[in-house]
Amino acid sequence: MLNKLNNLKIRTKLLLTLLITIICFIGIIGWFYNRISNSIYQERRDKTSDVVESSMGVLKYYAGLAKNNQMTLAEAQSNALDALRQCRYGKDDYLFVTNLDNVVLMHPVMKDWIGTNKSDWQDSNGKKIFLAFQETVKKNGNGFVDYMWPKTAQGKPEPKISYVKLFPEWNWIVGTGIYVDDVVADMAKIRTLVLLIVVPLLAFIVVLTLFTSSSISSSIAKVVRMMQEMGKGHLSERLDIHRKDEIGELAAAMNQFTDDLDRYVVKGMQKISQGNINIETPMMDDKDEIGPAIKSMVVNVSNLVKEMNMLTKSAQEGKLDVRGNEQDFTGAFRDIVAGVNKTLDAVLGPINESSTVLEKIANKDMTARVRGDYKGDHAKIKESLNMAVENLGKALQQVALGAEQVASASVQVSTGGQSLSQGANEQASALEEISSNLQEMSSMTKQNALNAREA
Repeated sequence: MLNKLNNLKIRTKLLLTLLITIICFIGIIGWFYNRISNSIYQERRDKTSDVVESSMGVLKYYAGLAKNNQMTLAEAQSNALDALRQCRYGKDDYLFVTNLDNVVLMHPVMKDWIGTNKSDWQDSNGKKIFLAFQETVKKNGNGFVDYMWPKTAQGKPEPKISYVKLFPEWNWIVGTGIYVDDVVADMAKIRTLVLLIVVPLLAFIVVLTLFTSSSISSSIAKVVRMMQEMGKGHLSERLDIHRKDEIGELAAAMNQFTDDLDRYVVKGMQKISQGNINIETPMMDDKDEIGPAIKSMVVNVSNLVKEMNMLTKSAQEGKLDVRGNEQDFTGAFRDIVAGVNKTLDAVLGPINESSTVLEKIANKDMTARVRGDYKGDHAKIKESLNMAVENLGKALQQVALGAEQVASASVQVSTGGQSLSQGANEQASALEEISSNLQEMSSMTKQNALNAREA
């Protein structure tokens, strides 16, 4: 039941509370009205019974006079009836007297009934009231009897209640009654007075409740709408609620919370996303959880940046064996440092093996190859380096073969050179002979010329 009530809207709860209050209020008023009505009825009944009980004192007085022979029984009874006939109370209320034979002994209104037997007389509802008087006093000695009785001899019968009591010494039944319509009239006055008070009061309560529920519901709706906007990440909206009650305090607290969230959390996150980790988040109190969380995040990011800078600097300086301290971090930050360490390990592995291969090649070991199982670009480097070494080996083999061929050709060239040198020497000797012959021919020519001139 409570869970169902919790699921209702505040306005519905207030209206339901108002309805229950009105029902309870009407119920209480009805209960009080009934109690007052019963109290008035009881008061009237008590009044009638008190009057009859008082009349018993009159009858006892005259019965005592007759018993003491101070007057005859007839005189005592006649005086007693006269005394009761004169008894009046209220507006027009009176006493009447009958006996156990249902004979009317005294009746101030129905004087023509005196001395007559009314055992068979019925009211407008057919009730034999004198028999009812008789039965009541015989059974209990006294009691109340309700019936219909006109206020006047010619009047209309009205509801009436009479109290009757038996005077045993004379077997008289003394009674008096009240009209119910008098009580109804009194209750109508009370009802009118209650309505004049209760109706405006209920109207005021209804109006106040409706106004309060509307005010609270509209304010709460604004708060809910703002919370929904905040849930979407929209922090620009503020509550325009100017009240000094709890709702006003809630609105002010929400606005302040949104301001702080935007100023310290969102702006701080924006700075961090831009690489600026020099932010300050104030601690609201010793129970603040947001401020310490942001401060811890900034410290962890700062430490991560420092660790990455250290690894980058070491790598730039050629210190590829330096690694980050994974134990100083947790969660994703530890995964980042571990990932960088694994990356350096993955990079350094093929580099170290490639360096070893190159050293062997430098030492004229052309059988050296990169044997590691690498993937991606490292596999390409491995293949390229191994292919380069293999191609280099083939080129060197071709160079060696060419060198042998050059050496063989050199021997042949050397042999040919020696033959050419010997031929040149022989040609030089022949040329010298030719030159000598030419010189002789020149001398002979000159001599011939001279001879010819002389001739």
